[in-house]
Amino acid sequence: MPPQYQQKFRREWLDHVKLKGWLTQYENDPSKSYCKYCKCVLAGKLSDLINHSESQKHKSSASIRGSCWRKLDFKPEKADSSKKQEIALALFTCQHSSNNSVDHLTELCKSNFEDGKQIRMYRTKCTNIIKNVLSPHFMKELRIDIGNSKYSILIDESTDVGVVKLLEIENADSEGIAKVIIEE
Repeated sequence: MPPQYQQKFRREWLDHVKLKGWLTQYENDPSKSYCKYCKCVLAGKLSDLINHSESQKHKSSASIRGSCWRKLDFKPEKADSSKKQEIALALFTCQHSSNNSVDHLTELCKSNFEDGKQIRMYRTKCTNIIKNVLSPHFMKELRIDIGNSKYSILIDESTDVGVVKLLEIENADSEGIAKVIIEE
């Protein structure tokens, strides 16, 4: 008899006709599955999952929960184009204006551009896109661009009284400045 191996949960099972909508991976054990309708843990084999879907217990649970569960399970996803538009607006705002103008700029895009109807961005979201998406990307680009070559930094006086520091220089010699930029 050939050795038995433990089947692990597979993501493609989530799209299987008989398993779609009720099957999820069991969090505590990657080899097991979980039925949302019956609220039970199942073995990780595909044949066991299909047998469970045809069982009387599952069919009765599915008929009770099935119709309302599908409505609750739906999560709309934004189109990639609207995400790209929001990032482009955040980049434009970062380069040319204040975050305070984003509220009005977003409304302007919604009302004047046909493909801008799905943009949902205001000051807080714009700030977070700049800090958490654009900043790491451009810091990485800057590190690659600078490498080990020499450079100079020009810092303009800032009137921003925000709590976020733009550039902190701990050591004023060239090695200290390079260290701050490269390690940030």
